[in-house]
Amino acid sequence: MTQKRLLDEEIQTTQQQEHPKTKRQKQPVSIQDEEVQSLMKTINRKKLDFDSEKICSVTLSKLDIYGCLICGKYYRGCKERTPAFLHSVSDDHRLFVSFQTSRVVVLPDEIDIDLNTMHLGDVNKRLIHDIKYSVNPVYTSDIIQRSPYVCFESTQGQSYYNGIVGLNKSTSNNIAYINVVIQLLAHIGPIRDYFLLCYNKNLTNENGLIKNVALIMKKIWSPHLFKLNIGPDELISYLMVNHSNVIKANNNLDPQIFLNWLINTLCQSDKQLRKILTKACQGKLKVSTKGNKIKVVPFWNLTLILPEISMFKESKNVDDIKQIKLEKLIMEKFSMESTDNGKLYLIKENLPQYLFLYISRFNKSKNLNDSEFYVRNRNQTIVNFDERLSLPLTNDKGSKIQYKLISNIVHDPEKNLYDIEKDYTSNWKIQLPNNQTKDWVEIDNTRTTVRNFNLLFLDETCIQVWEKIVD
Repeated sequence: MTQKRLLDEEIQTTQQQEHPKTKRQKQPVSIQDEEVQSLMKTINRKKLDFDSEKICSVTLSKLDIYGCLICGKYYRGCKERTPAFLHSVSDDHRLFVSFQTSRVVVLPDEIDIDLNTMHLGDVNKRLIHDIKYSVNPVYTSDIIQRSPYVCFESTQGQSYYNGIVGLNKSTSNNIAYINVVIQLLAHIGPIRDYFLLCYNKNLTNENGLIKNVALIMKKIWSPHLFKLNIGPDELISYLMVNHSNVIKANNNLDPQIFLNWLINTLCQSDKQLRKILTKACQGKLKVSTKGNKIKVVPFWNLTLILPEISMFKESKNVDDIKQIKLEKLIMEKFSMESTDNGKLYLIKENLPQYLFLYISRFNKSKNLNDSEFYVRNRNQTIVNFDERLSLPLTNDKGSKIQYKLISNIVHDPEKNLYDIEKDYTSNWKIQLPNNQTKDWVEIDNTRTTVRNFNLLFLDETCIQVWEKIVD
């Protein structure tokens, strides 16, 4: 399928989302196509940033925000005497995009740029489409099935695979643990499809958390990025205002804590999303206590306990660090000799479609507000794993239950170069498969690097997601 045909399909999808099957009201003021084409030349791609928090630069309002396509600043409203209107008059900046409806308008006349009726040429048509798509990407099932595929960002024309793009560090916090969790969830099929397809509408009155998570996931999979990296500033700002207990400025929050909080909060906020998450990601265990009472309990992730180690200095030499196979860790959790707080866990056969494994490396409190850990004294045991995982269970056909690895979050500590007495700072990376190239790619905030899968086990794995293989 050619790039032009692909673009035409996506433009048609965007227009269908923006324009229902009702006749469009006639514009009170007309504008010549030639004038619009002239205005299009004033758009400054390098100034455009659609990831920052949408706040009016004059009034600090968050309502009805428009972005100036010439200088990149945000202003409220488009009616007479609003900041956007006054900016268009005083600075002669005529083109704006609405972050609420994704329409592109000419101010002060308030005329929509309509790709259905205006003859702007292929280049301008593509630019308007990219702007609308950057503000609120829309998808079809066909686009998702083809992803990831080679795309080109608008500013410099660099190539990338949609879905495999970096996330910037927040301008206010260095919190890579949030980035890797969002990336992890964005690569779980049912969750991705829900946010990309079910939220193909203008998000105006939705739950704030779901709205921000949906938007960043849609941008991760966007084939029309303005820049190769995406900024999570809107999500971070929302969390800082409404859920400040999940923000740790020094990055020393375990991603597993944030992952569990996010999943549970999303479930409480949206019934349909709760059904999807429960069906795809929640498993059940039989738990036997000391009193031999057995009960079935749900779980979002299985915590695997590493063998205890004696305290030793930080080392990057593999020979100095203990190693253990992932399968052994799993079996030890369910063995008759291994108990956790007086409980014995037994595998229940209906394991989830997506199995989350958490490898506990830190001595920390379970309280979200007291979850900082001593990075220097973490357990550095190396966990060996393959791309396939076979569990000692059988399905209805009598075959062993098997999983394939689809994401791997690793811990990468950073020493304090100025004060050796201070603890290390945690950095988090995520490793994902590119199903088109068959390579594994490591995303470290904005950096993406192709990795040899056979060497991934050398990193400090903390969270893995395994997808069940269906015969």
